[in-house]
Amino acid sequence: MAVAQSSNSARSLFFIVHPPVVMPESFSYMQKSVLFVVWVVTSSLWASQTAQAESSKAFLAPVQTPLPAQTQPRSLLVADGAVSDQAQNSKLTKPTLMLQDLPPGFQPLSGPELTELSQSLSAGGYETESLFAFQEAEHFEYIIGFTTPLSTPEAQAAFDSELRQAGFLEQFAQGFQQGAAGIKISNKGALKNLDGIGNAIAGFGFTSNIQTIPMRIELVVFRRNQVGAFLWIMYLDGDKPVISVDQVAQKLDSRVLDAAKATQVPQVVLDQ
Repeated sequence: MAVAQSSNSARSLFFIVHPPVVMPESFSYMQKSVLFVVWVVTSSLWASQTAQAESSKAFLAPVQTPLPAQTQPRSLLVADGAVSDQAQNSKLTKPTLMLQDLPPGFQPLSGPELTELSQSLSAGGYETESLFAFQEAEHFEYIIGFTTPLSTPEAQAAFDSELRQAGFLEQFAQGFQQGAAGIKISNKGALKNLDGIGNAIAGFGFTSNIQTIPMRIELVVFRRNQVGAFLWIMYLDGDKPVISVDQVAQKLDSRVLDAAKATQVPQVVLDQ
């Protein structure tokens, strides 16, 4: 495939080969939301990669030729150039993963993919507080996630109830496989090392072929106080991730707690 092929045509080709995911009727709202987001992300990311590569081999190694200046990775959530004070304050009060939380080598994915995902989420009725995506190009690892508000005790209880259901994320993996022809799932199972993260948590991992490339996909969904967090990483199957999904979840959990502290109004005690 020619390097000069446009991102739009690559995305069109991807959806011809892998049509949009079909939602199983038995899925809950939360399962549908996770499945929808992962599918939009993977389709967008792989379409972008296809537009830059001549063959599948290009997926397995860093691109040696520098990208043109206008396509260098940029911040996902803010315009190019200096970050305004307002944007900095917004980051402090919104629970989101930041670049400094990750090892050297990670970069935020640039605007078009995230904009498309954000618009798709809005169209699907999924309310997000923050949305983030990062790539480590040398080892080909992606980190993607978002947070959603759970402002009422009823919403929090419903969220926790789903996480505690046996096979909650395994059903998601099955839905991911059923959603498009040619997708295979293997080596699936619950994730470990998640103790102490959030008030309620579930994690699941599996291996899947995405455009013939075997990828490891690991998902973590948790609640911390009034925030629901959805997080997943993708990396080449057989490789050791630069940072594991449980480590990323711990970082995000800390950010949720920090954001809650930043929004608290200090109490003023008057002298009697």
